[in-house]
Amino acid sequence: MREKVHLSSTVTKLQSRNEVLETQLVKRFEQFENLNAKLADNEKELVKLKEGERRRKYLELENERLRVFLRQRKESGKAGGRG
Repeated sequence: MREKVHLSSTVTKLQSRNEVLETQLVKRFEQFENLNAKLADNEKELVKLKEGERRRKYLELENERLRVFLRQRKESGKAGGRG
């Protein structure tokens, strides 16, 4: 009879420990899912930032081309007496 009580107590302890571990596992899985979602959001934002940086560089180059063009027009106008 003593062995049955001991086994019953052991089973109860193991079941309790199993519930704790399952709860921890669920929490960790939720954390993992949240971190995965955050990573995906960050990667999307990074793509947007890179696209924005490319656009900024393009606009800077375009502005420089326009400045050079306008400067040349202005200088050629002065040389031609139309300043």
